[in-house]
Amino acid sequence: MATFRLKSFSLLLTFFFATLPSGYAQKSTDFPSQPSSEQASSEEKYSLPVAQSMEEYKAYNLLTELKKSEEITAASYKFLQDFSKSPLRFPVYQNLVTAHIKLSELDKAFEVGKKAITEYPDHLLVMTQLASIASCQALTGNSQFAAEGSDYAAKAMKFLESGTTPYGYKKQDWQKYRASYLYDVSYHNGVFAYLSNKPEEAAGFFLQALTIRTQDPYLFFLLAKVEVSLYEKGVANPLPIKQPETNRVVGEMSKAKTLFEQIVQTYAEATVLAELLNQNGQYKPLQDSISYDLQTLEKIMPTLKTEFMRCSDIVRQQTPDMVAKPPTVANSTDRP
Repeated sequence: MATFRLKSFSLLLTFFFATLPSGYAQKSTDFPSQPSSEQASSEEKYSLPVAQSMEEYKAYNLLTELKKSEEITAASYKFLQDFSKSPLRFPVYQNLVTAHIKLSELDKAFEVGKKAITEYPDHLLVMTQLASIASCQALTGNSQFAAEGSDYAAKAMKFLESGTTPYGYKKQDWQKYRASYLYDVSYHNGVFAYLSNKPEEAAGFFLQALTIRTQDPYLFFLLAKVEVSLYEKGVANPLPIKQPETNRVVGEMSKAKTLFEQIVQTYAEATVLAELLNQNGQYKPLQDSISYDLQTLEKIMPTLKTEFMRCSDIVRQQTPDMVAKPPTVANSTDRP
């Protein structure tokens, strides 16, 4: 059903970059950037960038006060040129990548991001940004960044699994940010695995993301497509759920006796969340894609419509309370 997959994705062309994680516009002013020997403990100095001169400190502060992306890019390039040895190049790079993304200058965002990773090989935030660009573009049919983006997503996952605290975070604060990074990186790795025709691997990444956050209807949509791919290959058994006690969603999925039941539930979760979050119409393309999928799948799953309606009613009774609550983990792209 490759045609089914691509046509369904083509309906979402305007959706992906409208839903980039909001944390990509994070402030960098939380860094202890003023040059002072008494400002931070030795551990914090190791993990957080600090200005080496008052001139550098003032230039950085002026940069962080800018609001327009065009101004941020110009000032950031000047800072990188003027202060070639500054530790504050670390946050400047990530804000520069963010500014280019907001200006839809993806080639420039990727170019700057690659320079940042050359200079800071473990720049987890920039790796995640580039993986996000690449996976979103790959889903719209543009594979320009896919190979490198997939490598960055895999490298980010390896780093997250290493137990190391990345530069730019205090050791005592890292864990609350790690969970959200793990969500983002699992999501992007899942996309690359799915588009590489590795549905089993993709399912593992998407299910891992669901153990962290269950408020993204697009994640459910992608997981449903992975489940359909497995169904088309003749898989009948449900996906194994490793942590069914984590939250309501994975708990319900673990009760499914067949893969068909999980497909129904996953599409129902995506549908109900899109309904609840579609206040400004931003999820209309996703809703159209779900409708297209369901109409197409009815041809090979005759009972799909009836089961979908039943399951959607159940999810509607359970979901509003969950959606009303804010996420319980920090955004990976926010600063501690």
